[in-house]
Amino acid sequence: MDIAHRVDPETIRPKRAYRRNRYFARNELSRLCLGVLRTAAGEPLSTDEIAARVIAAKGFDLADSVLRVAIREQVGSTVKRLHRDGPIENMGAGRASKWKLAGRTRWNWRHRQRAGPPVGSPTLR
Repeated sequence: MDIAHRVDPETIRPKRAYRRNRYFARNELSRLCLGVLRTAAGEPLSTDEIAARVIAAKGFDLADSVLRVAIREQVGSTVKRLHRDGPIENMGAGRASKWKLAGRTRWNWRHRQRAGPPVGSPTLR
């Protein structure tokens, strides 16, 4: 019996709809976060500090608290993804965590993958 016949279609969760971000173009927030961390010259920054610098870079109103909260949440998600993918490091936990660029040994910028062969793969000679 084929697996498709055993699965009830009602139990399959629908794909999550993509929500267009009205503040940033595609990949713009990731690039802005990385740019902010580059200009920080190795100084660890909190999510709030990164968000404030992103808001300033975009020319948005720093006094708009609703906008600041919305962008801080987006920056938080973005830096977590960047940390998972490798280009930035996290120090601390929760709201007290700080972020900085990872060293070149951890991240290969040109190929956008972690440096070195994948674990368990044969090395080429």
